[in-house]
Amino acid sequence: MCASPLAKEDNVTRFRMFATVAVMAMAIGLLSAPKAHAQAEPTTGSELSQYWKVRLGAYFFNHGIGGSNVGFSGIVERTVFSDGRYELNAGIGYNGTSSVYSVPIQINLIGHHNNFRYGGGIGIAFDRLPNHDSTNGFAANAIIGYELTHGNHPTSLDLRYYFIGSTADVMDGFSLTYGARF
Repeated sequence: MCASPLAKEDNVTRFRMFATVAVMAMAIGLLSAPKAHAQAEPTTGSELSQYWKVRLGAYFFNHGIGGSNVGFSGIVERTVFSDGRYELNAGIGYNGTSSVYSVPIQINLIGHHNNFRYGGGIGIAFDRLPNHDSTNGFAANAIIGYELTHGNHPTSLDLRYYFIGSTADVMDGFSLTYGARF
């Protein structure tokens, strides 16, 4: 027997809904979980108010979108595990312009070697395309960066490449951001 095209489309819709709910539940759980440390750090304030990072910068589309190749990139993420060599972050971002954008919710694993940062992440992205269609689907990124300062509020510069699976590479591109931990 052969399934009808409508049945296949219905299964794809169900899978996307399941994946969306699963990733969002995982991100909420990671964002609200206490941070695990290999080394004790002095703490002040509530656990949930610590280990946040904010990154701001520019997003460079692979393809010109609405006559422009450049948009805004912003990320808010929380470190949920760190052992000095690796950190696991969960966060949400915004890449694009006011009318064409991608909102990725991702989990990123970042390694540290000397002052360099490297890694990648996976998750889901909610997108608004140039034709005003909205989509959602798998998102991934690759990260390379450099720690600029150290201490209680370290800063860094990151270059990330985003692979946005649901947009046939229309929303793929580079994000160059400056970030600080609070």
